[in-house]
Amino acid sequence: MKPDVPDPRDAARSKASVLLGRHALCDYCLGRLFARRPGLASYELSGRRLRSSLEAAADGTSAQCYVCRGLFDSLPDMLDLMETTVAEYEFDTFAVGATIKPSILDRDDHVRSVYRLQGSDCIKTGLVRELGGRFARMTRRRQDRHEPEVLIKVQPADRYCEVSPKPVAVFGTYLKQERGVPQKQEACTSCLGRGCSACGFRGIPACGESVEGQISDLLFDRLGGRTIRFTWIGGEDRESLVAGRGRPFYARIQRPKRRRIRISRGVPLGHGVLVSRLRDVAASDAGPLAFSSRARIQVRMTPRAFVETGDDAAADVSCNDDHGSGGGDEGGAGASPPAAATPAVRDATGPSLLRRLRRLAAHPLMIRTKNGREAVKSITRLTYRRERKGTDSFVVTADLDGGIPIKRLVTGDGVRPSISEVLGVQCECVLFDFEDVWLRDGPADPPPFWRTRRLTGT
Repeated sequence: MKPDVPDPRDAARSKASVLLGRHALCDYCLGRLFARRPGLASYELSGRRLRSSLEAAADGTSAQCYVCRGLFDSLPDMLDLMETTVAEYEFDTFAVGATIKPSILDRDDHVRSVYRLQGSDCIKTGLVRELGGRFARMTRRRQDRHEPEVLIKVQPADRYCEVSPKPVAVFGTYLKQERGVPQKQEACTSCLGRGCSACGFRGIPACGESVEGQISDLLFDRLGGRTIRFTWIGGEDRESLVAGRGRPFYARIQRPKRRRIRISRGVPLGHGVLVSRLRDVAASDAGPLAFSSRARIQVRMTPRAFVETGDDAAADVSCNDDHGSGGGDEGGAGASPPAAATPAVRDATGPSLLRRLRRLAAHPLMIRTKNGREAVKSITRLTYRRERKGTDSFVVTADLDGGIPIKRLVTGDGVRPSISEVLGVQCECVLFDFEDVWLRDGPADPPPFWRTRRLTGT
């Protein structure tokens, strides 16, 4: 014959009876401490049923709860405060947090320890569960404790509620059709980009003429929020134009009030900036991506030989019979070529010399980065043409890997091989524009080399 096994419900009722004989408990705390299933949806109903099953059912019901001191009685007021606070925010998922007085936490820990109520929810967990469940039913929104779109923090003692919205990540592209417009905006001088009352908590001046400033104005107007952080897919010079499908970018808006944005057609922002393909994306997608670009580079030769090259082919180009391709560094023993040598350079800029530019697309580029390391990039396609016969200028159009510094590609500063190196003549970049930019892991196919959108600008 098997021995009788004590019913756990009898032990719980016995402990509850002893506890109620010493302290007054509300139905919420009674149900939370003695619920047979932790995390029960309604602590109040569980506590009311347990109280009705005890002989001393009515003892202490009119007194203030020993543990919470009437905290759960203020649930309706807290819910009204939460609803008022989040009224201006757009969200589908939420989570609730609470700050409770230390004295309440201490009494709750004392009761659960003395009466050995292992496995019962603490009072903070119980309060958050009650608020979250009721708020979800009230607003028809879904709780998400892992990645909520808004976090609602409640302080019952101070009757205070704070909303912390999750940042919104936005993807888009922009065209730049006027010269003289910088890409990045200078930070606010008062807060250095952190956000203050002087800049309206934006981190940048309110009326920026840069690409960043104008896109920020649009995003602040559509989504609200405070500071915005941009992740640029490449960059351009102040005088450069951007055409084709536009330069992609990501923006991260802090404390947004609205979360949905979708603009497919181009929106003119002024100063020749046109933004399009705006849409909200997952935060995990908003990061640096591999990309390529098609650049049109205007190059001018200078009347001096390139002194850093070790290419034997560079010896074919000389500025003077007395000064070959290794005619001395600037400031060294070798003097600078005289002005009369300029026509000799110009005469050499014919098809036979420019044909050497094809080597740039045949070999990888070694680029020295700021930290002293070397990165390997490549040019997939390249064409060239002289501007006018007898001049020292020519135009290069090339498909470049992202991260190739165009000005350094021309001068050879930390880039090998460079345009100056393969020609054997020191060159400088006069101007460069972008005919197209595309992502490699997105719609990565470049446009046909002969069908690039024409650049226009002032």
